[in-house]
Amino acid sequence: MAYLKKMPLDELKVDRAFVQNMLTVKEDERIVRSVIDLAHHFDLKVVAEGVEDLPTLGFLRTLGL
Repeated sequence: MAYLKKMPLDELKVDRAFVQNMLTVKEDERIVRSVIDLAHHFDLKVVAEGVEDLPTLGFLRTLGL
């Protein structure tokens, strides 16, 4: 989190470990939502790793990705 303040970042990645399970594991969904919200508040591009199916992609799109 300190890097958000100190480093000149332009994107924030959501790790595949959270993305792959976010449709079935509520905690992973909350983490993905939070990372996307955080990135948007800092005007950062968001990259979601591990998107392997259309339902996951569709859900990410509803979250603003």
